[in-house]
Amino acid sequence: MLSRLKKLVKQKQVSTEKHSDFICNVFNTHFDKQALLSLVTFPFTRTDKFFFHTIEKETQTIANCLKELGYNIDVVNYDQHLPAELGSRKYNLLVGYGQSIEDYIVRFPTKDYKIILYRNGCDASYMDKITLDRAKYFYDLRGFIPVNSLVLYPRSFKYQVKFADRIIVLGNEFVAKTFAGQTDGEICSLKLFYFPVPNLNMTQAKSVDYRKNFLWFGSRGAVHKGLDILLDVFFRRADINLFIGGLNEAEAEFKTHFAHHLNRANVFNLGFVKMESEEFRLLMEKIGYVIFPTIGEGGGGSVLNVVGNSQVLPVVPRELGVDMNGHEVLIEQISPVAVEAAIDKALALDETTYLELSAKASNYIRSNHKHSEYSKSLLNLMTIDNSILNKPV
Repeated sequence: MLSRLKKLVKQKQVSTEKHSDFICNVFNTHFDKQALLSLVTFPFTRTDKFFFHTIEKETQTIANCLKELGYNIDVVNYDQHLPAELGSRKYNLLVGYGQSIEDYIVRFPTKDYKIILYRNGCDASYMDKITLDRAKYFYDLRGFIPVNSLVLYPRSFKYQVKFADRIIVLGNEFVAKTFAGQTDGEICSLKLFYFPVPNLNMTQAKSVDYRKNFLWFGSRGAVHKGLDILLDVFFRRADINLFIGGLNEAEAEFKTHFAHHLNRANVFNLGFVKMESEEFRLLMEKIGYVIFPTIGEGGGGSVLNVVGNSQVLPVVPRELGVDMNGHEVLIEQISPVAVEAAIDKALALDETTYLELSAKASNYIRSNHKHSEYSKSLLNLMTIDNSILNKPV
């Protein structure tokens, strides 16, 4: 089966479609109210419909909720300035986060509109501090700053946090608490959904060596998400294997520095793995654990998707921002010693205990992180009863 995985890796292609920075009136509706949605536009323009990232379905769901609440919706990419074409447009509601919302607040400081921030991660001030601490640790150990493998907020989005009427925080109470003292608005937690892969057999047989196999299933930000720590640990541990899904091609410096680690016989760098693919199905047969020593996430989508689609045991920190109800092996601290201790604890479980914990973890995610519940909760959280929202612009 491993040879089949390697063959599939060589055959893969990732979509390179280009997308618009903004879309006016995305559903071509004719309501009396106007909303600006600042997240990403590609969910409404891309033609390759495979599941790419939860942000795609999040954006579509938010837009559908706004439509149900009677808004015409303009969509912009969060990292772009407010387009000139939208510069004079007046909105009743701003939703999402990012540069366009910041620009709009500066342009219309009377704030005769409402702001609902949708934050898929911890507060920027909190994240910047711990990310820079991680960068300094990495530099002290290796002699360079891993700029392309960190997740930093390149711009200051402070007005929108302070003046938000409500902040919808994707993640658990741990994530929500990082916003305490940053805003006068209401802070609400929202559980992210997992993506159920069609036709994936949850009861498929595992490979004979699955209890030796760990999966890091991430995306851009390898140092932010602890892959450097894992590579060091697995470099010393020939008794166990690390499968890597999603190490971003843009992180060339990281890959060059860890070339020796990535070429070890017990490390398998798979690149981007489509969840609907045969490669993903084979991967779910192969692994016994998903491990993700991240310093901060918004909803923990990658781990949710693995645990929700296969009976695997999560080895994760509190910083993942997902409550596993005790059905996980906890990484107590983001350090090599603590990560290896969690690995050893997971390996030491007898087969009966492992099967019980992993089954409970998978069942818990499938029961408590459904898209239907996410959508229902989101609609409720985006309903603000205020006369400002009910008058035409």
